[in-house]
Amino acid sequence: MLSSIGRGFSRPVRSPSVRQGAGARTWGIVGTALLLLVGVAGCRKEEIRVYEIPKEDLPQPPVAQASSPTSPAARPAGPETVRWTLPEGWERLEPTQFRVGNFRIPAPDGGEPGEVSIVPLPGRAGSDLANVNRWRGQVGLPPVTEQEMNELARPVSIAGQPAKLFEFAGNHPTEGDPVRMLAAILRRGGTAWFFKALGPDRLIAGQRTNFLALLESIRFEGGPTGAPPATAAAAAGGSSPPGAAATDWPAPEGWRSLPPGNMQLARYALPGPEGQAPEVSVAVLGGDGGGLLANVNRWRRQLGLPPIDEAGLSGAVAPVENGPAGAHLVSLENPDTGRAMLAAVLPAQGQTWFVKMTGSPEAVKQARESFLTFIRAFPHGR
Repeated sequence: MLSSIGRGFSRPVRSPSVRQGAGARTWGIVGTALLLLVGVAGCRKEEIRVYEIPKEDLPQPPVAQASSPTSPAARPAGPETVRWTLPEGWERLEPTQFRVGNFRIPAPDGGEPGEVSIVPLPGRAGSDLANVNRWRGQVGLPPVTEQEMNELARPVSIAGQPAKLFEFAGNHPTEGDPVRMLAAILRRGGTAWFFKALGPDRLIAGQRTNFLALLESIRFEGGPTGAPPATAAAAAGGSSPPGAAATDWPAPEGWRSLPPGNMQLARYALPGPEGQAPEVSVAVLGGDGGGLLANVNRWRRQLGLPPIDEAGLSGAVAPVENGPAGAHLVSLENPDTGRAMLAAVLPAQGQTWFVKMTGSPEAVKQARESFLTFIRAFPHGR
């Protein structure tokens, strides 16, 4: 029984919390998923969600849409239904674009609440190690190695399939408030399921039994035919298929690994003067990731540059010389702000990888060859 794992599970770790805003916090998880949502609210009542994970070659961004099990929007293979029982005292929130389950845990003293989310993402959605280190970074903890991650993991069963449970506690890196996270990873039928509770340390520690009860109550029904269940090797952190883990892609000498941010598989600090060294981030999305023009204009907005149209796109991107097939390079600079960006777009096996370097124009220029060396070593596009 999952509830038996909760007793004595806590493994205290020192270092941080999660930034609090006015009112309820939003503890974000990101990913790419097309979700069709149906729910029934209420404490200790069974919740039902109907969702669909998009084929990885679909170019459109994720869409959240209310649906019923008989909705004509469902694929012929049939949507999958996920059911759970809402723990007593938890409050149901409206599902979001990525969260098929979205809940608030009120604080007994009226303080800052905790939040719980259930998010399915297509494919591997990053390696377990990349996700664990991203979560640790969210609570200000340093990254761990794969061996250390396996030592931190606790085996659990979700819907009769093997999964991994993690617990992290620390203090917010800037505010110093204690925070705790409970997170579980289930890999099932080509979909990665992430269950996460995050909030004030004492509140989340006191909800461990309820979180385990939520995991124990998860049930899946229907779904595409022929979708295999997650194997024990996958749930135990076995090797990722091509196109999944940033750890398969070695960084150039001198690049220092940083905790990945939201929607990042990897993040690096490059050599350079303190406060001026450029940073590189790696992210992957299904399909074309929203399209080349949309991403170029998003990056331009980040630098304070005006958008361009399709006609201007040809002058803004160039193929990567001696690089992976289909790779494009985008070079941007805003002299008014003193910021520059070099970005690579790498399509591979139904996914699109985005590698982005930002910093001062001079720093980005000096690191250009190192960046291109990294891009040419991309392991999934040959």
